[in-house]
Formats: sequence, C-alpha cells, structure tokens
Amino acid sequence: MTDIRRIDKITKTDMAVKKAPIYSDFYNNLDVHPHNKNVVAYTNEQTVKRSIRNILSTDYTERLFNPKFGANLKRFLFEDISPFTSTLIRDAIKDAIDKFEPRARVSDIMVIPNDYSNSYEVSVFFEVINSVNPQNITLTLYRVR
Repeated sequence: MTDIRRIDKITKTDMAVKKAPIYSDFYNNLDVHPHNKNVVAYTNEQTVKRSIRNILSTDYTERLFNPKFGANLKRFLFEDISPFTSTLIRDAIKDAIDKFEPRARVSDIMVIPNDYSNSYEVSVFFEVINSVNPQNITLTLYRVR
C-alpha cells in the first residue's frame, strides 16, 4: 500500500493517508495473519492474476451453477500439435478473459507448442484496469494421462 500525503482541511497539518487496495480476494485456504488475526488476502494485481489462472484452468460444467464458466482448454490438449491448434487456444483464452475478467485488458497472448512433452507454454500479457504496471502470467498446458 502506498502512502499519499495530504494537508488536512481544518488544521492545515500534513497527514499521511493510506490508500486502500483497489481489488482484493481471499486465499483459497483462508489463512489467518499471525499478528492481526485477519484473513490474509490477495490485493490488486495478484487478485487479477489469480482470477485469470482460475479461469484458464476451469473447464465447462466444472462450476455447478455456472456451467459455461471457464476457458475449456483441455479439449485442445488431445488434438494434433500444430499452429492451427495454437491459434484456437489463443482465441479461446482471449474470449474467456474478455468474458469473465473485466478488470484485465489483454495486450498479447503467446502460445508456444512443445512437441516433445505434448504441451503448450501459454503467456498472457495484460494490464490491470486502474494500474500502470503491465502484468503477465505463464502457464503450461499438458495432458494428464
């Protein structure tokens, strides 16, 4: 968190104001902070990265009351490794992030096939809205069989 300096309107004294995080989310295991006993949370860019990772690793019908949530990328992993399949994966990732993550603006997606391990290396470059730092997330998609 950053400190912003401001002058108090009434007393004309210089005060430090803590800027609250724009986005926050809980850890999956609901860890408790050892000192202040609050639930630990992701903030800002970490929250959006975690959300994108969850979207890309979720297939359709995995969420019980939201069957169309996710990117459904596992359907491409048993196809032939080719530039056409890489393009399909890139388009599916772009559509899923645009649909389910309004806090991120995708600038580029790189899908690199690896013939030897039957996997794809995926890098998503994006900007978090209301943030100036570009972010990226890298995943490896592979078959589990």
